[in-house]
Amino acid sequence: MFKTKKFTILLLLISVIAVSCEKDDDNSLPITPVDQGSIFPNKLRITIIQKNDTTKRETYTFYDADGIGGNPPQILDTVIFPIGVNASQATYNAELEFFKDNQSLNQSIRNSGTKYVVCYREFDFFDLALNGRDKDINGDNLGLNSEWISKRRTATGTIKISMNYNQQTKDGTCDAGSRVFEGYVPFLLD
Repeated sequence: MFKTKKFTILLLLISVIAVSCEKDDDNSLPITPVDQGSIFPNKLRITIIQKNDTTKRETYTFYDADGIGGNPPQILDTVIFPIGVNASQATYNAELEFFKDNQSLNQSIRNSGTKYVVCYREFDFFDLALNGRDKDINGDNLGLNSEWISKRRTATGTIKISMNYNQQTKDGTCDAGSRVFEGYVPFLLD
C-alpha cells in the first residue's frame, strides 16, 4: 500500500509538470524581428586623399551584389597607401561612399547618423594606423570620413570595414546593433 501511494503521488507530479509545460508552450510570446533599419548597402567606394597634397587622390571600389552572406563579394581594387618618404609617415584622408547598386546612400546614413557607425578592424596597426573618424551630431563616431597614417615600410593586408545599425542610440562600439554592411578590403603600402 505504501508503494502504491508513492507510485500514485509520482504519477500525479509527472502529470502536473507535463500540463504546466504544455500551458507554458501555448502562452509563449512571438519573437519580434530585429530592426535593421532601412539602409542596406552592397557597394562601397573609397577615395584616398594625400593630406599634404589633395590633388593626389585615388578611388577604389568594393561590391557585394547580394549583401552580407550569399555569394562572395567582388573585390575590384586594392587600396594603395603610398608609404612616407625621407623617413617620415604619410597621412591620408579616406572618404567612404556607400551605395545600393548605383544609388548613393551617404546622405541617408548621415541623416540617421546617430544610429549608424562605420568601423575599421583587423588590419596591421604597426603598418597602417587609423588616426580618427568623423562624428555624428552627438559627437559619436560615424566613420564615413577617416584619417590614416601609413608607416615607413611596404606591407599588404586587409581592412574589415563594417557598418552597424542600432535601433536605439549607438553606444560607440562596433558590435552593438545589426550588421548591415561588411567587407574585407585589401590594402597595400607601397
